[in-house]
Amino acid sequence: MVQILDLVIGKTFSNFEEIETLMTRLKNEFFYPLKIVNSETIQTYNKTVKSASKICDEKWRYKNAKIVCCHHGKHRDRGSGKRPNQNVFACECPFFFRVVYQQSLEKFTITSLFLEHKNHPISSEDIKTYRKAK
Repeated sequence: MVQILDLVIGKTFSNFEEIETLMTRLKNEFFYPLKIVNSETIQTYNKTVKSASKICDEKWRYKNAKIVCCHHGKHRDRGSGKRPNQNVFACECPFFFRVVYQQSLEKFTITSLFLEHKNHPISSEDIKTYRKAK
């Protein structure tokens, strides 16, 4: 497995903007189409906290977030077969990394990762065909 921009468990980020910059670099330099899933915002986290000392400043935006390849997951066919020839992104690509905000450090830390793409091509030509995020 190739080390991608020093992504290892335990790597820290000073703010979420650094993570977004990393996502942009992975897209532009390695042609990795990434998205954020299974995230918990600071607002949601603060609503569930019982102790005032554990409340986090909203400048951090997320308590935790999982960044995955846009081909992550398994396609669930929910249609009735009226439009059978539809293209879907989901093809069970396992690439991901999870970042968690550590309140004691005031930093985000990578807690788990799998950095290998599977079941789809990765190239500059392929990424040009993807729709742009709104």
